[in-house]
Amino acid sequence: MSDNSLDTSVAPASGSSHAGRLAPAIVAILSTAISGYCFAVLPVLRGALQAHLHISLSQFGFLLSAGAVPGAVSALVGGMLVARTGARSVLRVALVGTAVGYFAAAAVRGWIGMLLAVLLIFLFQGCLALATQAYLADLFPGARRRVLSAYLVTVSVMGIGFPLWAEAIVRMQADPTPVSFRQLLHVPFAVVGASMLLGAVLLRQREPRAQRRSGTARSSTWRRRSLQPGSPVLVALLVLHVISDNAAYLWMSRVLASPSFPASLVTPGVVMASFSLGYAVSRAFLSMLPEQVGRNLLLVAPGLLGGTAFIAGVLSHQQVLTAAGYVLGGFLWSLEYPTLLATLSRREGRNFGFALGLVTVGSGIGSFVVPYGMGLAGSALGDARLWTILLWPAGGFLAVGAGGAFWLARYRPFATAERDGTSAAASDASASR
Repeated sequence: MSDNSLDTSVAPASGSSHAGRLAPAIVAILSTAISGYCFAVLPVLRGALQAHLHISLSQFGFLLSAGAVPGAVSALVGGMLVARTGARSVLRVALVGTAVGYFAAAAVRGWIGMLLAVLLIFLFQGCLALATQAYLADLFPGARRRVLSAYLVTVSVMGIGFPLWAEAIVRMQADPTPVSFRQLLHVPFAVVGASMLLGAVLLRQREPRAQRRSGTARSSTWRRRSLQPGSPVLVALLVLHVISDNAAYLWMSRVLASPSFPASLVTPGVVMASFSLGYAVSRAFLSMLPEQVGRNLLLVAPGLLGGTAFIAGVLSHQQVLTAAGYVLGGFLWSLEYPTLLATLSRREGRNFGFALGLVTVGSGIGSFVVPYGMGLAGSALGDARLWTILLWPAGGFLAVGAGGAFWLARYRPFATAERDGTSAAASDASASR
């Protein structure tokens, strides 16, 4: 049967086949995780970056969020290309394209040049993230939540070191040092770009025959299937989660370092690293849980509890409590994204790439509009009330938890009928008959 969507319904045939998939999975995970350097570092550089580029607060917000739209477009195209040519091919092209963007960021000077480099990075990074997740789901169809959680853990681990490095750059920029801020800013971009090119080269190795048999189904047409009942709700919840997560991450450092609070007792870079550490710990725990454990609870509780913790911290109008609410909330709501993602993958099966493309498009557009809107609101409110813009993403996490409860109440009959790696394939087969 000819199909243009992801085929994730075939389980590994043997232990050797599993081992053959492990090496390319590690390369894909590490190469994609390091691509988040730009996203993790630029927000933490905050005032130092503004002074270096001679830009306003609204321009700073635009720089942080402008890449979301091209990233969304590339993800939509990437979703179709994954279905047509396979996830590995798209992954390699996206790695090369993102590396070129990093080399551009290393070479350019000034506000316009940096903006164009960031746009180029995100143009390919949206496709890269989608292709990596599709590739991993394709490699390990019987353990989607676990392998996707492992991927997200690696991203979080990178998110621990990157903000601390950015905080070190800020300190070195403030103190006399033989190394200029320009060098500290631009040279690491070249290192990241070279690492990603290496990953693309390593993924040139031919896949084991068993892997090729169970890999992404390819098609000569662009035809796609409609989403399964309930999947649009899951897509919307994933979109809202990503928008809220990105908006909070992009603005947290700037808000914590502002005169918004009566006293500033914590360093933004340390807070962001702690946040990423919480993500890594919680998702490492999730990656060790059997697929069936906590499937329904994790669709609801993390958003409700994490959103509540974050809102409580923000409303305290204390820097330490705001930071604590953010870190604690992140530890909780980090559990919902891989759970939502694995649920969507189980429901859509071979159509997962298209569904993931919709998620990336929606979250990409929203991740431009919301953070930029927060910047405009912050400019209007002034630094004294800048802390209030954090209520935007905090409310988003509450909404995701409530949406998860709605999905379970509305589509529970479908959820109870699902079995990993079988339900989507069975429904597809029955539809074809």
